Amino acid sequence: MIRRVLIPLSLCCAVLCAFIGYLSHRAIEESKQVASNVQEFGCRQLIDKKPRKSTGVVIQDFIYLDRYAALDFDGDDKWDEVAVPVFPNQKQASKAAYQSVIVWFKDVPNQEALQEALKTDKIRADYWVAKQNLDEHLKSQLAIKFKHMDFENSPVVLVGFAQANPLLGPATLKFSYVGGLGALGFGALAFLMSIVMSLLNRKPKIRSAPPKPTANKAGLPPARNYDAQPTGGVLDQVKSMRDRQPET
Repeated sequence: MIRRVLIPLSLCCAVLCAFIGYLSHRAIEESKQVASNVQEFGCRQLIDKKPRKSTGVVIQDFIYLDRYAALDFDGDDKWDEVAVPVFPNQKQASKAAYQSVIVWFKDVPNQEALQEALKTDKIRADYWVAKQNLDEHLKSQLAIKFKHMDFENSPVVLVGFAQANPLLGPATLKFSYVGGLGALGFGALAFLMSIVMSLLNRKPKIRSAPPKPTANKAGLPPARNYDAQPTGGVLDQVKSMRDRQPET
């Protein structure tokens, strides 16, 4: 029972911890890369050639309209998040399915602060490969205001967000090490316990008695093959006297 349940369970936990550790390591390296590596992109360039790896970006050569989407989570009349599409300053070839760079701001409280943040020639932001899905509430608001925009091919950059994965990082990496070693140790202990229990439960071999001779049809023991020996009884004396009589 121990081998069938505890040992496979510990191995599954060890594999899960190893996978979490791998993802945590990747998240740490990605955070370092975003913080240390900054590349300059024109708005059109960023749309056409999205980075293959997460990186810091500086966006330039863009224009924007006074259309945005905002979210106020706690109802204090201050925005918690706001998304603004910025467009290349060159004229786009088609009015249908046009693209933009969606700048996703955090902790921009109102429209005045938003205009102040956009009143620049360059926007410093972070491009995360794994965070290209805009919040659905922001996306639905923008879809009403920009009916023909191609959201699937419009890159998303973040401003004001932490440059680290909120779920994976050094804490989960440490947990994966501790949990993986603990799972392997528990599996080894369960294996040893199963061996000890099997030794303790092993029954000693009992030698069986040799089979008794089978009785004949009369229920008597089988005849023994041996020469009859004189016992000194009356029958033996009669036989001896008969043997002594001379033949006539």
